[in-house]
Amino acid sequence: MTVKDGGRLTCSALTVADIGTMANSLTITNGGSANSTALSYIGNATSNNSVLVTGSGSQWYGAGGLTIGNGAASGNVLTVNGAMVSNSAIIVGNAAAASFNRLVVTNGGRIFSTGASYIGNTSSRNLAFIYGPNTIWDMGNAGLSLSLAFAGGSSNLLFIDGGGVNGGAVVTNAAALGVGDFAIDNK
Repeated sequence: MTVKDGGRLTCSALTVADIGTMANSLTITNGGSANSTALSYIGNATSNNSVLVTGSGSQWYGAGGLTIGNGAASGNVLTVNGAMVSNSAIIVGNAAAASFNRLVVTNGGRIFSTGASYIGNTSSRNLAFIYGPNTIWDMGNAGLSLSLAFAGGSSNLLFIDGGGVNGGAVVTNAAALGVGDFAIDNK
């Protein structure tokens, strides 16, 4: 599905790929926008699904939380390239079998979250990659954890790379940051 050129998608829950489906995608581009009011998923118990939000003026506003890879899900990705995504909590990899899920924010992309967010919420090998000048993940004074306490998630990664310039990538306004609380190899 593609939303572009000022087009608009409005729904309750926005789920890209539900149980048993694979290789589904949503692209929001060239000033397109999506608005979702309930918990949304990219890969709910399914793998290899993607959402791309790209280009100036392209936006996805969500109110119910966003999970990238839920349940037995892997290889799901949200890419924000020079666009904006806003949601309450953002979880990259939710449940023990959810691995290799990614959040990629680049080229001046902006993520705004207001609830506790996780990279590897009880799961392993998930990634948030924040890269390039003026690229921001604003935590809205909420917490960010790499692996949930006592859950055993490991090898989850938050990678912030400014691209070698002043005004590079930033993760900001986090009330607290937890890295591998009772878990190993989270970075």
